[in-house]
Amino acid sequence: MNTRTFPAPGKLALAIALALGGPAAQAAVDCSVTVGPDNGAGDTLGTLSWAIMTANNGSAPNTPYPNGHPGHGCPGDVITLKTDVTVQGVMKRLIDSDVTLQSDATTRTIGGGNALRPMFVKSGRVTIRNLKLNNGRAQGGTGGDGGGGAGLGGALFIYDGSVTVEAVNFNANNAIGGTTNSGGMMGGGGMFGSSGASGGGLFGNGSLGDGGYGGTGAYGGFGGTRSHPSGGFGGGAYGSFACSGSRGGFGGGAGANNGLGGGFGGGGGIVDFQMCPNNGGSSQGGFGGGGGYNSRSYGRGGFGGGNAAASNGARGGGGGGLGGAIFVKRGTLALKDVNFSANGAVGGLSVAPSNNGAGLGGAIFICTSSESWIDCSGTIDEANSYRLTFDNGTAAEGQPNLFWTQRGHSTAGIGDKGRQSIAFGAAPSVSVDGTGTVLATDGGSGNPITFTSQTTGTCTINGSLVTGVTA
Repeated sequence: MNTRTFPAPGKLALAIALALGGPAAQAAVDCSVTVGPDNGAGDTLGTLSWAIMTANNGSAPNTPYPNGHPGHGCPGDVITLKTDVTVQGVMKRLIDSDVTLQSDATTRTIGGGNALRPMFVKSGRVTIRNLKLNNGRAQGGTGGDGGGGAGLGGALFIYDGSVTVEAVNFNANNAIGGTTNSGGMMGGGGMFGSSGASGGGLFGNGSLGDGGYGGTGAYGGFGGTRSHPSGGFGGGAYGSFACSGSRGGFGGGAGANNGLGGGFGGGGGIVDFQMCPNNGGSSQGGFGGGGGYNSRSYGRGGFGGGNAAASNGARGGGGGGLGGAIFVKRGTLALKDVNFSANGAVGGLSVAPSNNGAGLGGAIFICTSSESWIDCSGTIDEANSYRLTFDNGTAAEGQPNLFWTQRGHSTAGIGDKGRQSIAFGAAPSVSVDGTGTVLATDGGSGNPITFTSQTTGTCTINGSLVTGVTA
């Protein structure tokens, strides 16, 4: 007689789910944020950085995934904050997947403690809803004879993706350019880390040898080394007077005598042609980065970054402070019912005041340059943006609210303080005529949408929830 063993009823459901669902069934992790203090590393269950890591990494949340993320690690691709969050260490877990970040029934706050940027979107279709982003600070790393790094997006940096910000208040966030000092550091500052002989990085300082990085190894990131002197994503260039043809990676500064300059947001390093007569390189800062000392000519800063003075022994230029609350490098940004108050952008100081960086876009900076070496293509989704308010924004060079770089200019021409006005749409609206037909406008162009409905309650128009629909 053959016998069969059946699992208990509760275990039977689990067994069926695993059999039918495969790997996806393992991804049902509660991504609620229940722990307020966050070191940014993703190593503490219940923190925001842990939830972001889980959302990125799918069914294997602890897998490094150095060059990309499968996503869908949270049920419904939703992270819900159940407590206020204070970021206490540089945010090393970047949003890199499709996800919605929202509050529970209470509007929650994500704060940077007046020291750190709390949020960074690398890619994905991302919605940030019903939150407060307060007291963020993006300050570029310090240079010496090298240029200061750029401070970009005090509360939110958008590297790429399609980002919707809805019912969010941005308050008292600041973007501050990196400074230069009395010498001793010959690389350029990064977007966060200060330089040594090597460039500073996106997450950490440079040193006398390897380029600054400080990240987790995700996103293809690393600092430059003797064998690979250019930095990867977030990495500064190697700099021990290597006389090499290297460049800082995204967010990384140049190394001393590295030849090619800072990466996006990184300051330029020194170029001493007596020490490296065949270098032929550049001390130029990357976008927003200050220029480094150059023994043959002045070191040019990137857009918004200060130049280094054209005299022997002069220090590098200060970094730019761009986008007090938000900086958009690529991708699209839609803004719905968003308030900006008391956000600011301040350029970094140089030893020579004429070489300070610029402060542009007290609330928002949109990088739109088509120059290939800058690689910017940010835009605001005007058709789906509405009800923005700006209060008490500050920017050292004017444009306290919104600043755009312009397309189609030469490298020098993008330094023009171009500003584009935006005619945002109205909020979605709904009415019902006498025949029971629901009439709606899409909230962007104002064009009517006509459809019939037999329901009473709510509907969604272009992603915006409309209540009280009766037909």
